[in-house]
Order: sequence, then C-alpha cells, then structure tokens
Amino acid sequence: ADKQFCLEQIVEQGAVANSCGLIVAADLFIPGNGIPVDSVEIDMSVDPHKAREMGAKAMKLLVLWREDEPAEERLAMVDKFVRRCRSAGL
Repeated sequence: ADKQFCLEQIVEQGAVANSCGLIVAADLFIPGNGIPVDSVEIDMSVDPHKAREMGAKAMKLLVLWREDEPAEERLAMVDKFVRRCRSAGL
C-alpha cells in the first residue's frame, strides 16, 4: 500500500484480510524525461517503525536498473533501505 495514495485508508477500514500481510511502499517516484518514473528514491516520510505498528509485515522499494548508469548508487540505496526495514523488524 502506498502512503501517497491509500495506506491510511486501507488500515483504517481494515481492508487487508488477516490472512494477508500488509506491504508498505517506501519508494518516491521522480518523473522526468517525459516519463512518469524516471528515477526512484527512498520515501523518508514512510517510517518503518510506524508501518510495523500499523500491521505491516514488509516494505517494498522499486529499484530501476539502468545499464547506462553506475550500479553503486542504487546498491547504496538498497543497503540503506534494508537497514531501515531491519531496524523496525521488517
């Protein structure tokens, strides 16, 4: 569930069945070059500890892989994301 669009409403209305795990999106899409998602950053407004309190079992991050750009920046972003998730037990 995306905080930007519906996370709060999904949790408030109990829209996720107890047999399902809530996955909270923590990606911030940056448009550019005439496309809706030209790059992605970690959405730092999504707090993994709060997500867990809301019932989240995991968080997700879209990573755009590009052959024409070095991988190190994306690998560092993924490492930071994983550390944030683990700090909250996700």
